[in-house]
Amino acid sequence: MVGDVEVEDFNYCMNHTYTQAVSRISHIRSLYGIEREFDRYYMRLKNKVNADMNLRNDKDLIKY
Repeated sequence: MVGDVEVEDFNYCMNHTYTQAVSRISHIRSLYGIEREFDRYYMRLKNKVNADMNLRNDKDLIKY
């Protein structure tokens, strides 16, 4: 009888741990996706600002 209770407890713990891990992995993936989008937009903005700065410093640029 003691062995059956231990096996049931073990199975319960394994199932509970698995479901908790899966739910946290999903949360981490969503946070990572948001962070990755922020990084993409930051790099776009940085490249645009650098391009604009290079145009401002260009001595051969015709200014209107």
